[in-house]
Amino acid sequence: MPRQPSGELPWTPAETKQLVSHAEVIAALRDKVEGGMATDDEKKQFAKAVFALKKSIEDKERPSQVILAKSADGHELRFDLNEIRKTAEAFYRGHGLEKLADQLPQNIRLSPQQIERIKEAAKEGFDRVFIFPSIEQLATSRQTLIEQCATQPSAALSGTEQYTAPYIDDTAKTPVIRNRPTQKAYLLLYSSQPIKEETKNLTHPQVTELFNQKKWNGLTLEEYLLLQRLEAESRGNHSFDAYSTNAVDSNSTRLMDSTSDAGVSHVLNAHWYPGNRQVEVHSRSSGNADPRLGARPSVVLSLEPLP
Repeated sequence: MPRQPSGELPWTPAETKQLVSHAEVIAALRDKVEGGMATDDEKKQFAKAVFALKKSIEDKERPSQVILAKSADGHELRFDLNEIRKTAEAFYRGHGLEKLADQLPQNIRLSPQQIERIKEAAKEGFDRVFIFPSIEQLATSRQTLIEQCATQPSAALSGTEQYTAPYIDDTAKTPVIRNRPTQKAYLLLYSSQPIKEETKNLTHPQVTELFNQKKWNGLTLEEYLLLQRLEAESRGNHSFDAYSTNAVDSNSTRLMDSTSDAGVSHVLNAHWYPGNRQVEVHSRSSGNADPRLGARPSVVLSLEPLP
């Protein structure tokens, strides 16, 4: 329901009834509480009603968190930041990643510049948004991510799409994370479409140059593991990152922002390998190029904590 020009808050009948209920409790108990005559139960009831009334008003007064953007072909894209957060929290908690869910910011605040970047990214093909806690928190949960996202069976997948134990190259188990904010949660925009052909058969330095020109980031190992599971369960299959010997069909991706060493002599690449029904993460020389290997880009927006 749109906000009224006069500034009147658009309360629905159900919301109004709830507000009146909170107000009646406050009115009935205020004198007893302030006079020191309320029982412990009445004090709790009063405090609960005050908190609920205040929160209802603050939630209604909070500025809109919906960003409307246009895709490259002119279709409208709607990014509801509150829903994005709720979806992310539900995913984390539903996959044994409660520690990560607990670290998400309660509210998302973006600068005007960040909102404009989202609109620009939509035109560039980025149609998905997910929220991550800080890279430090992700790193401490890396093994849990591997177990919960790349190993555990999923009710959303058929038997032929179920996970077997993943293959993680030894040199890929403690990657160096690049191009991410430190000690801050962040939004990550990515594309649900197949990997762009322009990113295939390039070396790591060549992809880096391409991404720098376009103001793109890549993916980290932790982001890949989570998005791989998210997309597989959403689609009911592994088309998001499935490897293929046919270069055009292959969605194997370089993890441009996870390298096996600080000197970037080796970079990680990852995919779903249909033959073994497993997630595979390898470490390759940064000078390697393969027509079956591309790089999935992202746009990263750091989140400042609310005051």
